[in-house]
Amino acid sequence: MRTVCLAVLCLGLTVPARAQELGLMVGGRDKDLAAIAWELEYKQALSAPVALSATWLNEGHLADRRHRDGLALQLWGETPRFGGFSIGIGAGAYTYFSTQPGADEGSFIQQHGTLPVVSLAAAYRPRSPWSVRFVIHHIAPLQDGRTTAYLLGGGYRFDTPRSGVADSGSTDLPIIPGQHELTLLAGMASTNSDKSQSAPAFALEYRRRFARFGEAALSYLNEGDTQISRRHGVTGQVFLVREFRRVALGLGAGGYWATDRPEGAAGRTDLNGLVMLSGALRLRSQGRLRIALTRVVTGHERDSDVIQIGYGYRWGRRQFLP
Repeated sequence: MRTVCLAVLCLGLTVPARAQELGLMVGGRDKDLAAIAWELEYKQALSAPVALSATWLNEGHLADRRHRDGLALQLWGETPRFGGFSIGIGAGAYTYFSTQPGADEGSFIQQHGTLPVVSLAAAYRPRSPWSVRFVIHHIAPLQDGRTTAYLLGGGYRFDTPRSGVADSGSTDLPIIPGQHELTLLAGMASTNSDKSQSAPAFALEYRRRFARFGEAALSYLNEGDTQISRRHGVTGQVFLVREFRRVALGLGAGGYWATDRPEGAAGRTDLNGLVMLSGALRLRSQGRLRIALTRVVTGHERDSDVIQIGYGYRWGRRQFLP
């Protein structure tokens, strides 16, 4: 199911579409409403009434020290808008990363997997690009661990001008391959443990556009010293990218060849996995303000989240066809 959803997502990101929406929502879970859950969602309309979405869902920290997050890929069926209101039903696959207490006091274990997810969404969008949204996600594994998240927030649709009338076609502009970008990023890295220890992190990234919807990136990433992990190394990723006027959004995946030498423990060098959500705002001339949310996926209980912001300089052939 995950492979099918990923294939549909790739198709949706590489064909013209009438509506692309970015949403941010916060809320709680049925088993512990005090645990703050949140999501960042990119949704793209295909042929009405069908849409697809890529959502980073964080289910929050529960009282028993468990927490889970991950990437949900879903197909949606949506009703026509009536009086500004619309309803949508979605289903797909949720690739999760779970941290939970271990057998020994103070220890923890990490699990990776894929679960089915079904969702119900209600939205109110007046004659403007902004909307108010309420979403319910139900994650239903075959065994124990079913959860339901209730989230409220807002969204912004990129193809809607101030008049509230959607454009007749895609907002994407033709892009010439061959662009280069060098970006310096700084932020925080957090180890996915029971205490989520964190440390300052930085990265230097080189990025190149090789196709209309494709970018490749090579970077040096230093995650700092979180006490549990002191990791740094070289990353390589491939991104699917969409441009909306001055904003670019990308979903990337790749590898991370890193050395980890935590204090008081033996060092190790491994090839880890990476998943990144990246957004860039085109500034005047050739500057770009970029934000990156990265999940490092390991096989030895050292997963981490890295959140960074930075400034990039872009050069090369002209970005858009005349």
